[in-house]
Amino acid sequence: MTEPGEVLPPHSRVDTVAAPLGAGTATGGGICTNGVLVTVTATPAAGFAFFNWTDNGQAVSSSARYEFTTTVNRSLVANFVAAPQWSLLTPTSNTLIIAWPTNHQGFLLQRSTAAAPADWSAVKQPVAVVGTNCQVTITPLTGTGFFRAVRQ
Repeated sequence: MTEPGEVLPPHSRVDTVAAPLGAGTATGGGICTNGVLVTVTATPAAGFAFFNWTDNGQAVSSSARYEFTTTVNRSLVANFVAAPQWSLLTPTSNTLIIAWPTNHQGFLLQRSTAAAPADWSAVKQPVAVVGTNCQVTITPLTGTGFFRAVRQ
């Protein structure tokens, strides 16, 4: 409750929505005091991946967890895309083929021996298009390793 004559600090409203509907959820925001750090979070539904946050049609972050200082009203859209179906094939004991649909471009395949944050490096083998898939063939497959795809 405010006292008579008390002046409240300026506030802004931060709305969030997921697009397309049903592809995930967008949480955070609400009515916030200006100058305060606000966090919004996008969580994809099964079969989808987070792409970016937009505000008034302009991309503002590619991180699913977006932090910013509020100064004005904002309407943020968490954009999701259909997640590519990745497949792993081992035609021989020392060969690994990693494949994904060609309609999911812009990924960089990385490898790590320990899955540590500083240990990831780009896979040096080239990406080939085979039918409707992009694929990377790793041979000889030596040692232990982890693989991940990151959006460029």
